[in-house]
Amino acid sequence: MSRGAQRSSRPPRQEGKAKGRTNEERSAQSKQAMLDSARQLFAEKGYAATSIIDIAERSGISVGGLYHHFGSKKKIFLALWDEYQRAQEEHTRSAVAAARRANSTGKELLLAGVESYLQGAWLARDFEPMVVLGTDAPPGFDEILAEADRQWARQNRALLSEYDPRLVNAATVMLAGALKSLCLEFPHCRGDAEGKRLIDDALKLFSGMLALL
Repeated sequence: MSRGAQRSSRPPRQEGKAKGRTNEERSAQSKQAMLDSARQLFAEKGYAATSIIDIAERSGISVGGLYHHFGSKKKIFLALWDEYQRAQEEHTRSAVAAARRANSTGKELLLAGVESYLQGAWLARDFEPMVVLGTDAPPGFDEILAEADRQWARQNRALLSEYDPRLVNAATVMLAGALKSLCLEFPHCRGDAEGKRLIDDALKLFSGMLALL
């Protein structure tokens, strides 16, 4: 039998479907590689000092590929912010829901959310300085950050709605400032144990403050 006959006798390959799945997987992997590389570079050099070429070289993806997936360095940063913010919201929402099922008070609900937030911030400590301060970030990010802070404050005031509104407002302002300071301190901690101690000590202080409401 000829080689041509041998090839024609094989069952047909479903190349279209296989190739489609492979392309989707390859695209997702490339996109994540770009995000991971950009996050590393932003943490190492800062947003302003990092170029699209830097991200391309670190990720091994062409500059054209970066523009195809994101369009600009700003959109890469905002994609990282969205990724970070979604993770934080999911973790805190889950923690508050679990505390609510345990019939916790408003103060306990807030502390459960704060603890979850700090744990997530510890894991993202390389990215925290940029998203906490918003100074070395794309133009317009300060307003995005301010709106996120306003939303967070509204949610906290809702959890403490049974208490004196004036004291609640003061407590949420103080808490917001303290959380930002903690997040900026995380990158300087020497390992998980030190980070955990800082979180535990902060929660004790927050609990004492909320006891005054």
